[in-house]
Formats: sequence, C-alpha cells, structure tokens
Amino acid sequence: MIVIRNYIITVFCSFFFVGAIGQDLSKMPASKLKGFGDNAVTIGDTYSAIDYFEAYMVKKPKDSKTAFTLGECYRASRNYKKALEWYKKAYDLKPEKELKALYYYGQMLKTEQNFDESLNSFIKFKKAYDEDDKLKKLVKYQIEGCE
Repeated sequence: MIVIRNYIITVFCSFFFVGAIGQDLSKMPASKLKGFGDNAVTIGDTYSAIDYFEAYMVKKPKDSKTAFTLGECYRASRNYKKALEWYKKAYDLKPEKELKALYYYGQMLKTEQNFDESLNSFIKFKKAYDEDDKLKKLVKYQIEGCE
C-alpha cells in the first residue's frame, strides 16, 4: 500500500514539474516556486528543490522556514558551504523559532574545520534548546569533538 501511495505521489508531482521545465523561475509566482520546491523534496529531487527554493528566497527573503529547508537540501547534496550559509540565515531571521538551524550551522562549521566558531554555536544551542530529543543528546558529543 505504501509503495502504491509513493508511486502515485511521484507521478502526481512529476506533472507539476513538467510545467516548470524550461521556464524562467524568476517570472514564476513565489507560491508556485514554494510548491514546486516542497514537491521536489517530497519525491527526493534535492537539486530541483534547491533551484525552486533559491528562486523563492529571492522573492521572500524573510522566510526562515524555507531558509532552513534550503540548508537541509544543501546538506543532503553535500554542499556544506551553502548549507552553512542557509542555516545561518534561517537562524538569524528567527533565532527563537529556528534553533535547530543553529545546531546544523555549528555542524557545518565543524565540517569546514572552523572548530572555535562551531563550539560557540553548539554551546549557544545547548543553552537555548529545551526540547528533549536526539539533538539535545548529540550536542554534548559535538561540543567534545570541538574541544
């Protein structure tokens, strides 16, 4: 049943992308760009998602949630410098709402071997983050890895 559902979602989303192929993304409305980006993430097309979300962020530069999602897409594509940039932007736009972006920003800094700044990000995250999930548990190991 799950396989059939995933197949239907893939086919359905593919029809949306056919309409967008070859179009100048700067001329598309922000809502369509966001929708195409979300659909691309759903079907696992990270690179298309990046294209749509980048164009969307030009039109809506204060959308912290999409900035975070763009960071996630870049991290998935192993473009850690761009992921770092978007995680920072997401956190800077809404620090109280995008605390996870601070964790991943620290992780990207660590990947870039910027251990001092990474350590500062992890410490700041640890102090501010109050959810009891895997990030709360992992941050102590990230801190140890920077020291």
